[in-house]
Amino acid sequence: MTIASWQDREILPRYAFLESILSGRRVLEIGAVALTGGRSAKFLLERGAAHVVAIDADTAAVEAARADADLAVEDLEFRPADFAESTEAYDVVLVTDGADLDLEADPSQIDALKSWLCEGGRLVLAFRAEGPALAGYD
Repeated sequence: MTIASWQDREILPRYAFLESILSGRRVLEIGAVALTGGRSAKFLLERGAAHVVAIDADTAAVEAARADADLAVEDLEFRPADFAESTEAYDVVLVTDGADLDLEADPSQIDALKSWLCEGGRLVLAFRAEGPALAGYD
């Protein structure tokens, strides 16, 4: 499959840096289904994750990913959900630009994200490095 969108060109190279922590792990990807059409979740699986659950508040994007024959592979799930609705434990929780988070206004969201990690799990925030949120980091 070719990388067709700017979102793929933005997100997938960031994900390549995660390969060393993906092997055999259960991954929760938050907020990327609408951005990548679900291709980012498959990318994580192809890079070694044992199981990937991709959740997104955009239910139409989740349904489109579920209907995409290229994404109908074992150990890959797409769920329409707000990030706060996950109740399972994961080895890696990966939050992308598309996640409906406002960490500046509500820093307690980090604690909620960390609560879905199993013991020794990793929380990864994969946001673009620009904009007003980074204004204080010169």
